[in-house]
Amino acid sequence: MTRAAAALFAGALAAQAPVFVVGEAETTSRPCAADETLLRAIAGAAVKPTAALDSVVVLRLDERDSIAVVVDVRAMILTGNTAKNIAMLPGDVIHLPPQPSAPLTRDELLDAARRALLASAIAGERRAWLQREVLMHTGDRVARHQAALDLAQGSDRALAVRLLAGALECEPTIAREAATALGTMGAAAKAALPALRQLREHRDADLRARVAAAVRQIETAVESPRSGGGR
Repeated sequence: MTRAAAALFAGALAAQAPVFVVGEAETTSRPCAADETLLRAIAGAAVKPTAALDSVVVLRLDERDSIAVVVDVRAMILTGNTAKNIAMLPGDVIHLPPQPSAPLTRDELLDAARRALLASAIAGERRAWLQREVLMHTGDRVARHQAALDLAQGSDRALAVRLLAGALECEPTIAREAATALGTMGAAAKAALPALRQLREHRDADLRARVAAAVRQIETAVESPRSGGGR
């Protein structure tokens, strides 16, 4: 994405009104009319010939009404069956992936969409929720680790603590990264201490070690405010 396109994308995000388009399209956002649909949004997005229209991803990053679906838009166009023509809401994201050299699974398509969106100018609460989605769903260990750390360093510290504390309830591969990230937040993660302490006797040795380290970091920062962990 060019700097000009990124600036346009960031400005549109601030207004929280458009539908955003990421991937194989010339358009990065378009106004979200009251009756906006997936097909209408794609028709106005200046889609590139390289787009895989049979693997379009729609993401809705909202705590109360989140969705992550893969839609075969090509089939809708060819057959006229619009049963999956999703009604779009302001802030929804459409990812138009490039045509792959080999077929991708649903999970691979969703993972690619989330990571492509992270590389865009998405910001604020939506970015935090996106980082949480990557943490929870990616199969890439490095991406999972980075998403947790980036979430911990976000501007909304209270939201980050809440999302990371919630991830502690997940399988160990996810909970480990959440615990490590909470530890880096120092005193700002004080509210997560009860959830962390509940995992001190977890069957997973690596998770126990990370939890112990995180609790130690947070408690030390709480007791020594000048350490800077809560800033």
